[in-house]
Amino acid sequence: MIAPPPMSLAAFEEHLRRAGLKITPEKALELHPYVVYLEAMAARMRAGFTYADEPAHIFVPKRGGPA
Repeated sequence: MIAPPPMSLAAFEEHLRRAGLKITPEKALELHPYVVYLEAMAARMRAGFTYADEPAHIFVPKRGGPA
């Protein structure tokens, strides 16, 4: 499998800006080499899961239980 090209510094800074993060250009330049790791983690998050894969039952505590 061929890996996609890494995100450019300009694209990374745009992602930071859209996320509302106020990071100096120096700090963005320092963090940029780690983008490949962030992209890999993001790709693994909830990959391939649908709502049907969620558990059918959830825990609902009884009201008026011990305080």
